[in-house]
Amino acid sequence: MKIKAAFFDLDGVIIDTETQYSRFWGEQCRHYFPDQPGLENVIKGQTLVQIYDHVFADLPDEQPLITERLNAYEQQMSYDYIAGAREFIESLRRQGIKTAIVTSSNQPKMKNVHRSHPELSELFDAILTAEDFTESKPHPQCYLRAAQRLGCEPEECVGFEDSFNGLRAVRSAGMTGVGLATTHPADAILPQRGSARKKASPLLAMLREQKASRLKGGIYHRTQIDMTYNSNHMEGSRLTHEQTRYIFETNTIGMTDEAVNVDDIVETVNHFRCIDYIIDHAEEPITESMVKQLHLLLKTGTSDSHKDWFAVGDYKRLANEVGGEDTCQPKEVHRQMKALISDYHHYKPKTLENILDFHVRFERIHPFQDGNGRVGRLLMFKECLASDIVPFIITDDLKFFYYRGLREWGHIDEYLTDTCLTAQDQYKSLLDYFKIGYK
Repeated sequence: MKIKAAFFDLDGVIIDTETQYSRFWGEQCRHYFPDQPGLENVIKGQTLVQIYDHVFADLPDEQPLITERLNAYEQQMSYDYIAGAREFIESLRRQGIKTAIVTSSNQPKMKNVHRSHPELSELFDAILTAEDFTESKPHPQCYLRAAQRLGCEPEECVGFEDSFNGLRAVRSAGMTGVGLATTHPADAILPQRGSARKKASPLLAMLREQKASRLKGGIYHRTQIDMTYNSNHMEGSRLTHEQTRYIFETNTIGMTDEAVNVDDIVETVNHFRCIDYIIDHAEEPITESMVKQLHLLLKTGTSDSHKDWFAVGDYKRLANEVGGEDTCQPKEVHRQMKALISDYHHYKPKTLENILDFHVRFERIHPFQDGNGRVGRLLMFKECLASDIVPFIITDDLKFFYYRGLREWGHIDEYLTDTCLTAQDQYKSLLDYFKIGYK
């Protein structure tokens, strides 16, 4: 398909500022976190709000001071073009290709850039800053909005980025991504480029193919219905398996003699979307942003989403418990989730035991007000797909053994392991039926 629009990150792609920002954030990270070298790399491509949420969340009193330092620093920065950037953009426009800036920088920062380069308004059909979207890179929202603003389909667009987070945002939006080694070496921009070239497992390839075609009666269709019904039923949904199937196939509830809880319907539809999300993002590493996105997809539109104290798509604000056991306090969730994800990514390759351990720790943190179990089981399924491990669905007849396994993990690991191996056998029988090979 012909490319109709080209999107550009600002820092390190158009303007040569990334080295200057790296120096600033490196100084802040070394000052506040001297025992965490390289922490400034987490910041790349994020908004200021995200930087505070993800890196400086435990230092709320220091954030105004950091902002003051940053504003003063930006006033002194140089805003020179990356060599060849302006000429390349002009050549695209001569070919009739629309152009836009898609940056996590805010409007005050763009004013500084505009003072140095007033011609930017002529070089670009649109300029999107942090104020134009609620989710920033690696979330694809910014690029999807840019495509919408220019009247293009995602597959008609190409995005130029110099960071891993930025490139993930482009690809997650369904666009062609071009990584530029202007700021970092290529292996920092594409740390997983080897795995990205790896051929998807037969199951993952089949799920994606059937999802795209909306084929009925295949493994995608069966996975959507079985996983959604069982996972929601474990959390109190009163919808039957047949009603779940009917909603998936017809987008209606069908005739029923009993009253149906609206939340059960909404969360069923939302869970279908969550499964689509983990299929699309199966090979991407777990991040806090991804975990929150799953929760956002699951709980959007429910009665919980209208409660002031319920944070949809964000960590819990009130303490909660699970099975009579205390869980992580709200103020500690970010720190513990960050540590959990960091620990988990040290395992290469990941085994079933690693995935189960991650799941148990996730459940014991219990990061959300509600929906933890479903988000956790979705992540397990995703990680099995990513690691070429036969995935599994905890069915109604296994739920009590599953709960026992969660409680006893660390004492008798076999309880949870054996339950999940049984669930694997059940799912493997489906793969055999549909003649999908698996090692």
